[in-house]
Amino acid sequence: MKNGFWKKSIAVLLGACTLACACSFAACDGSDDGDVDTDYQVYVPDGAPALSMAMMMHEDTETNAFDYHVVQASEISLKVTGNTDLADFAILPVSTASKLLGAGDVYQMLGSVTQGNLYLCSSTENTWIDVSNAEQKLVGKTVGVVQYQQFPGLAFRATLKKLGINYHVITENTPSKMQTMVNLKAINADQVGDANAGVDYYLAFEPNLTRVLSVAQKNLSLVADVQMLYGGGGYPQAVLVAKTSLVNEEKETVRAFMDKMDLADDWVLTAGAETLYNAVQNHANGFNVMFTANDLSVSTLNRCSIRFQRTVACKSKVETFLSELKGVDATVHLTTGNFFAFL
Repeated sequence: MKNGFWKKSIAVLLGACTLACACSFAACDGSDDGDVDTDYQVYVPDGAPALSMAMMMHEDTETNAFDYHVVQASEISLKVTGNTDLADFAILPVSTASKLLGAGDVYQMLGSVTQGNLYLCSSTENTWIDVSNAEQKLVGKTVGVVQYQQFPGLAFRATLKKLGINYHVITENTPSKMQTMVNLKAINADQVGDANAGVDYYLAFEPNLTRVLSVAQKNLSLVADVQMLYGGGGYPQAVLVAKTSLVNEEKETVRAFMDKMDLADDWVLTAGAETLYNAVQNHANGFNVMFTANDLSVSTLNRCSIRFQRTVACKSKVETFLSELKGVDATVHLTTGNFFAFL
């Protein structure tokens, strides 16, 4: 991993430098007096979004023009809104991106990166749930939802609404279960598989899910693919954004980065678990990432749904999905047309 953001020292650019090759990501440097940072800072949250950039992290060198940083999911918002260490490129949940960046004046969306990695598991139920039996299997049951107020909870509620299935939220003020609805209960990630959580099903996300499924004592079975319940090949869960100034002024750099993203999907499935783990962990900012090499089977990676779709291919889907999320939570923000970059 590279040390610091100031390893390239230049003073005056001798000319307008662009990428010599889209695949090389070679930096253009001049030299004189003074120090100017020429590296592009790329921030991604731990989990499936980080795996989507594992190829670039694996190929990262001291001399290319990009610094990659894996941060905890709770920190990614600060990398596009804070006062220091701001990202040039970043991956965020689509609901977070629309809330913080939806005007498109500071950052614009280049495409969607993951197409949904939410699943249901259970220690008491083992029948596979699909569209044909979802209402029958879920109504009257309780689903423990990790990150209920964040993307997982929003996406699951939107999926239930799309299926025409009513739900009831269990809280301190509404503790009773409803037999005519799906009961939703907010839980912590470490409660997935906990028999004392008081739920029938657990909503979890990959690659965390695989680690929990591997714990024999929990006796968990994978019982539903939320993306399949939603339909249409899933939904845009995480999106890639870039500074609007880069999109406007350094189009070749941005296009080259997107070209890499086009290649990274297939690479993830063939690189090998140790290679993937090392690439991500070596770029983590002082913490252990949420998965190990043992968690990264091909099945797990497929369930991460890492598939880059450029804005031109997913704009309509993003807008529709955000409208559906807003339909279950009025605080969800829609975007303006300026949020979408077409390169």
